[in-house]
Amino acid sequence: MNSLSILNNIEEKVVDAINTAALSIDSLSDSLNVEDSPENFNRFQSLSDRFYSIVKKDIHKGLIDFIDSMTDIAPFDHSSYLKKAELDVSHSFTEIILSHLDDLNTIIENHQLQQQQQIQQKELKEKEKEKLLNQTNQIDNPTSINTEMNVD
Repeated sequence: MNSLSILNNIEEKVVDAINTAALSIDSLSDSLNVEDSPENFNRFQSLSDRFYSIVKKDIHKGLIDFIDSMTDIAPFDHSSYLKKAELDVSHSFTEIILSHLDDLNTIIENHQLQQQQQIQQKELKEKEKEKLLNQTNQIDNPTSINTEMNVD
């Protein structure tokens, strides 16, 4: 395979990786919808795994093959380059993920707070209803008040 075809292949893989990363981030954004979170998280996970696979197996390997094809000398040790590039990509992608997870956490906390407030409001309404019912019963049955007073 000549250098030009290697570069063309790398270019195609870079475009594929960028599109996959965009779809993955889109799935992560969609997971902010509390009702569809598990499905979108699974989609996000599979797409992010595919992204890393493309970057590691196709792009990095392609770049190494390209560099090796350009040199007739002994193969160059690319391990430090690979680790740095992987760390850079992982770091950038992780920052985006953490940002979305913070947003997701805030949404979930707000949702839980709303649920707790609704429960408290229901309990308060039930207590008010019970209190009104007791007052109504006392008005309807004045003898029960008298007997209660006599018992004490």
